[in-house]
Amino acid sequence: MGNLKAIPLLVCISLLADFLDGLVARALHVSSPIGKELDSLADMVSFGVLPGIIMVYLVAQSLPWINTEDTFIDILSHQNTLKTRIIVFFPLIITLFSALRLAIFNISTDQKTEFKGLATPASTIFIIGLLFAHGSNNEQLNFLNNYVLLNVLSLIIALLLLSNIPMFSFKLSNFGIKENKWQIIFLVFSLILIALFQFNAIALVILLYVILNLIKKLINNSR
Repeated sequence: MGNLKAIPLLVCISLLADFLDGLVARALHVSSPIGKELDSLADMVSFGVLPGIIMVYLVAQSLPWINTEDTFIDILSHQNTLKTRIIVFFPLIITLFSALRLAIFNISTDQKTEFKGLATPASTIFIIGLLFAHGSNNEQLNFLNNYVLLNVLSLIIALLLLSNIPMFSFKLSNFGIKENKWQIIFLVFSLILIALFQFNAIALVILLYVILNLIKKLINNSR
């Protein structure tokens, strides 16, 4: 791949645009079916295709039998057996399931205040966190450079995208503490993680988000 350092910046721009387009549309009181579809098409590129390709890159770089001096394209072209091709390209399941999730979201009528399943931007942020960890040269994070683990994570992400787990959003209807307690807990612990681990906390923040939503679901089910 080319300039890896540009990827997080471009994802941040995509996240900002994804937030602002809805905000501007609501402020101007304009909306249309085609706008909704174009928004999903843009999301599919930024939060569907891109994270799948990044995971393919991370898997390719973690293969123990590659020549470390080969480029990404060289590594892909050298995988000549069905087994190695499946190993390398399996993370594209994220792209496939992201497309399904976005299609489901478009026709859903009950995801206004919370999501069902992991939102595609959240899955992309998690994968960007893995990319940061890959480039950090931190020996404690070397366990992530394992193609089996990365493929398992790809499967988990894909399943979370299409899961029915309710996950809180940050589209706040009011500013009450009680109504937004989960968002506040998430924000506090996220800031602690970022203070402790800096950029290496990105993936941990999304993991925290998933864990808090699982706890929230268990608490609600127990009532």
